[in-house]
Amino acid sequence: MDMRLCPRLLVSLLAMVGALAAEAAAPKVEVVIDAPQQAATVSLTLTASSRDQLTLRTVLKPGEGRAVLELPGEGPWRVRAEGEGVWGEESVVSTPAPLRLRVWEASGIRGELKFPKGARLPPEIAVELLPADESHGDQVRQLLVSFPLEPEGLLSCQLPAGRWHIRLAVPGMVSHPIPAALLPPGTSLDLGQIQFAWGLELTGRVVGLGDEEQRSATQVKLYLGAEGGISGGEGVAEGSFVRQTTLDASGTFRFGELSPAVYWLSVQHPSCPPTRARVLVSGEDPCVELPEPLVLTCGARLTVTVNPPDAVREEGLLVYVLGEQPPLGFSVLARGTLLPGETWVSPLLAPGDYLLELRDSEEDEGAVAARGVSLGAEDLAVEFSLARLAVSGRLLLGRRPTAGVIHLSHADSGARLQAAADSGGRFSVIVPAAGRWTALVELRRPTQFCPAGEVEIAPGRPLEIRLPDGRVSGRVVHPDGSPVENAGIEITAEHLRPAGTTSSAKDGSFLFRALANGRYTLTAEKGARASRQVELALGAGGEVSVILVLEEQVSLRCRINSAYGPVANAEVFVAPLNSSATLASHTVPTATTDREGLATISLPPDSVAARFYVMAAGFAFRVTGLLPLPPRGETLDLTLSSQGGTLVLPQRPGGALESGQFPVLMVDDAPVDVAMLPQWSFLNGRPWVERDGAFQVPRMPPGHYQLCQLTSTEALLVWGGLARPKPAACVGGRLEPGGVLVLGVKDPTAAQ
Repeated sequence: MDMRLCPRLLVSLLAMVGALAAEAAAPKVEVVIDAPQQAATVSLTLTASSRDQLTLRTVLKPGEGRAVLELPGEGPWRVRAEGEGVWGEESVVSTPAPLRLRVWEASGIRGELKFPKGARLPPEIAVELLPADESHGDQVRQLLVSFPLEPEGLLSCQLPAGRWHIRLAVPGMVSHPIPAALLPPGTSLDLGQIQFAWGLELTGRVVGLGDEEQRSATQVKLYLGAEGGISGGEGVAEGSFVRQTTLDASGTFRFGELSPAVYWLSVQHPSCPPTRARVLVSGEDPCVELPEPLVLTCGARLTVTVNPPDAVREEGLLVYVLGEQPPLGFSVLARGTLLPGETWVSPLLAPGDYLLELRDSEEDEGAVAARGVSLGAEDLAVEFSLARLAVSGRLLLGRRPTAGVIHLSHADSGARLQAAADSGGRFSVIVPAAGRWTALVELRRPTQFCPAGEVEIAPGRPLEIRLPDGRVSGRVVHPDGSPVENAGIEITAEHLRPAGTTSSAKDGSFLFRALANGRYTLTAEKGARASRQVELALGAGGEVSVILVLEEQVSLRCRINSAYGPVANAEVFVAPLNSSATLASHTVPTATTDREGLATISLPPDSVAARFYVMAAGFAFRVTGLLPLPPRGETLDLTLSSQGGTLVLPQRPGGALESGQFPVLMVDDAPVDVAMLPQWSFLNGRPWVERDGAFQVPRMPPGHYQLCQLTSTEALLVWGGLARPKPAACVGGRLEPGGVLVLGVKDPTAAQ
């Protein structure tokens, strides 16, 4: 044998052995097709691609739902099912378990994409899909595919039919959401022209973790504050979750491609309570950095005791720890039972503010005592003092005893209790402290809530709550005189003090009791209809009858713009006035703008003019002068500016309402209710908290400011535009763009 052939033969033998070994080692994976009835009637091609660019194809006949693939080469393998008129998802083979592939009837989207000036056209665009209903099945969570763009920025891509939440994403740009889009089978959804904008970046640091391993196991989740919030634990409100990331070695996190909005950050580690922070991404700065690091602390507890110990009943007191879960309010984070003479210890809690409540039983709607506490990095001991006074008394309507429910609240201890008076007016209750309590009485048949003012509770002294016996009755009717059932009716005393609420009966009748002599205003409302304000005077022990006619409310349409275009998610507050220059509503109608910056608000039928207050993340607070309402069918346009400054107010601006003084803030001669400012501060990521005896209000518009203490009569005249505040009752100054204005309050009696 020619020895020169031996090397060739050896090479051939080695190649054959290698091929046989590779074939023997090739894994076999079963593929299961999950398809709707229409998509199951066509032939499908299974395409498998490996990392080293090997490609295998297998054809399934109509109705065949399974196949076995042998996958030689270097993994991972990506497998996809395709066919005429169907769309199949792509999955990665990672385990020998059967691979489940879903296919749908084919649909698609098309449109023209526009990018900021100077931006390069990206080669492709990422399309994310989330099921918008249950028709896709429980197995479908998210589909992510990429498609190339044509040179003109045209997009045309095939997608599965159905109803989906779609998000178009381009690196460095703000993603474009298309919520609950219906993609019809066999055709494409025309998106028209879509404008992209440069994305913003949010960075921050997390401290308090021991080592790099702890930092790498920490997740930072981002939620959109305008659409929902964190509802506790891992649960989130639908549509609020944006994305999540992990910390790097230095404890830093980064979120890019964000649009201007208010966001919530949640930092979570498996062995630590989560910590949360609110942040505003305004759009003025392309890179937003948290001014202070987020602290993740693993080990703070609350210890609760009651003094004296015998104030705790034998079965114990229930202890509730409530934490704020913005924007959903307070929720119970921990609870337990405190037994007589013992101490209750909470589980680990993150640093922050909490509300502690003590209750006698789970059925109690109120609390025996309550207290707000601020927890830091160390354990905090909290002691409650409970007197446990037994109080008995009578509820009187004029001179006659009456049944009802008495709601008692104590400002110092935070206690909220209730007692039921029988038909003889008799009631008894155990309170945790003596002193001045606030009483609200709920009368029945018909139901009416009426304030009863303050009552003095002392040991051994019977408590008598005497309500006045004035009455206002009447009917709520349509313009044709027919009765209106279940209309909401409100009666208000002088100085805008609530006097009672009730509902109309089947024949439209209503009745208010427990009214003192004085002047009152009545309004009724149901659905899109409301009555004009009716004013009346009531004598001591007298009765007045009125007719309230429901009319169609004024439909006001407004558009909120800025230099960057329409402003979505802006809160619009309206203070409507009638022809007498008095407020046409005791509540402030509000609305939120849509993606086009439009909002529609229903106002009382006698409204002729209004002041507007606009709150939008990323823009300065907007307050207007008194504007006439536009004609029916027309739109009122308001423009926002990003320029603003910081206003610093005293801890209690304007004094207490009990003194007859009302705080009014004037901005360029337009009045602003200071009660709006805490919400505005909260919207900008700066909760309304005291700092050195003052409150900081961010992003207020530049202009001339006055902070005034006015009587109720003066305040109503100012709100109606009929008078200006007296200089002696105000302190003022000018706020410049980017500046700080500090305002205090003079004593208006000192200048007289």
